[in-house]
Amino acid sequence: MNDMCSEYQDDRSDEIDKLKKELKTNIEWMIHNNMLSDAKKAIAEYEKMDKCNDIDIYSMKSVIAIQESEFEAAALLLLEAYTMDRHNFDILYNLAYVYNILHDNNAAKRFLVKAFKACAGEEHRRIVYEMLENLGEGNSVDFLNLARKDNDDVIYILCPGGMATGGPELLHQLCYKLNHLGYEVYMYYYSNPENPVHESYKIYRNKYVTKIINTESSIIIVPEILVRYTFSMVAKKIIIWWLSVDNFCKNISYTSFKEDDVFDIIKKKDQNNRLLHFAQSRYAIDYLKQNGIKDNEMYYLSDYINDEFVKKSCSDKKEKYRYPNILYNPIKGYKFTSKIIKASPELNWIPLINYTPEEMRILMNRSMIYIDFGNHPGKDRIPREAVLCGLCILTGRRGAAANEVDIPIPEDYKIYDREENIQQIIYKIKEMIEKYEIEVEAFKEYKNKIIQEENKFEEDIKIIFERILI
Repeated sequence: MNDMCSEYQDDRSDEIDKLKKELKTNIEWMIHNNMLSDAKKAIAEYEKMDKCNDIDIYSMKSVIAIQESEFEAAALLLLEAYTMDRHNFDILYNLAYVYNILHDNNAAKRFLVKAFKACAGEEHRRIVYEMLENLGEGNSVDFLNLARKDNDDVIYILCPGGMATGGPELLHQLCYKLNHLGYEVYMYYYSNPENPVHESYKIYRNKYVTKIINTESSIIIVPEILVRYTFSMVAKKIIIWWLSVDNFCKNISYTSFKEDDVFDIIKKKDQNNRLLHFAQSRYAIDYLKQNGIKDNEMYYLSDYINDEFVKKSCSDKKEKYRYPNILYNPIKGYKFTSKIIKASPELNWIPLINYTPEEMRILMNRSMIYIDFGNHPGKDRIPREAVLCGLCILTGRRGAAANEVDIPIPEDYKIYDREENIQQIIYKIKEMIEKYEIEVEAFKEYKNKIIQEENKFEEDIKIIFERILI
């Protein structure tokens, strides 16, 4: 009886496979004859029958998207197919074709190199060289040299989806810069997969995937809040980017792990230089050293303020009137800040909440002071934006504010958040308002440093990735 059931199941399986093959043949014919609407319906029927990922279906859907001039959608579909088979000539060539149309020359060339290596005969080589001419890369010798140097290393940057905060922006900045340096790099959003790219980050035009190829040719970069998930990864390199020490400590407190447990596992796993650390701040470097991470296992890699914000802030006319506003972040250190506000009701206090980035910039450009007596988990973004906009800043000495590297302002502008210092803080604020034109000069060097951060970031990643990807 069991043999009869098994035989029936085999026959049924063969019948379904035959039906699926016929349906795919029909879909290809529909696409070839420009019957795109019918092809889409047939694909939908196929996907009801086979919910597993099918590289042929992804390829067909991408061809439809190309024919309908939906090139961004086509690229995403082809990238999905690429995660299933990284040596499929048609997928690689079509990726090069799509990125050529999207004017992403680096990505187009990179996938054309991979397509060349996957060529199966003279016809494939012919169409590769035709596209090479279109890309303005007619020197076949240079191209062949590039193909010889090409490797299978793929970089994935893990990031929460649909969020616009300091950490996710840093992760998008890294992906953007690595892409333009010619690396094969993708964002991977571990939350909000339906609409993962926040509107604020679409300017970076980063490519993303919904699956990671977790192999020994993968390089995976994770923010510190995901450190526990690295323990099961088999990637060639695993890089933990310490964007916020405080977020890590807070996140760990919600689990059964302790800090010492995590670092014990990290040290055991860190064999053959596979697990490395990036530190966004001096504060993070000091923290890693305190927990036994060696100098040769970590790299300082900070970030930069969005170029658009820098340009607009620096181009705003200086002669525009500034109001004696004191701006503060009500999410950080409010318990102490509220005491300062209560003790100085005559001052004009404005909480930075529910503003768009552009509204924030305008408000900063019309105000005089920003204070922050909360904990500084790294090189905070808002103090730097404030200085760019011409504000004087006053901080406490918590976290990264305690050192002279992460917030490099004169010591007079860092006061401990103690009740006995409240009157001293109010006096300093009033002095900054009264003598604003003189006081703001104290932040000139810090402002120039912030303006140079993007160039420094590019230089750092060039050096770091040349060292670690060998």
